[in-house]
Amino acid sequence: MLKRAANVNMTYVPYPGAAPAVNALLGEHLTSALVDYAGVAEQLKAGKLRALATGSRTRIELLPGVPTASESGYTDYEAELWIGVVAPAKTPKETVSQLAGWFTSGDAGGRGQGEACRAGVHSGRDVWCGFRRLYSQAI
Repeated sequence: MLKRAANVNMTYVPYPGAAPAVNALLGEHLTSALVDYAGVAEQLKAGKLRALATGSRTRIELLPGVPTASESGYTDYEAELWIGVVAPAKTPKETVSQLAGWFTSGDAGGRGQGEACRAGVHSGRDVWCGFRRLYSQAI
């Protein structure tokens, strides 16, 4: 999508996750990579990597000086990363409600909103309904 939006010649190189891609970047085997914030947060803080743009519609709170791709002139590009919490279909409704409460309050596993925000993870109020809708559209 970015290749088309930016009208540049790029080669897609598949990696089995953010860590190997970041290692390839640090080893100068790649010139750029599209990875999530959590995958590069420490390297950004250490000054080993530089964030050029975000793929989201809005700026990332933890990187207020980094523009979105749209702000950088690529208005046809948007890439949001979503992570869903899933459970077996026969999970009791009480358990599902408890999980929903933890994730919408930012208190997953008692760790609190701060840890999730530091990792660049933000949950919305419509976590469960929104995830179902997003998942249905993606498949």
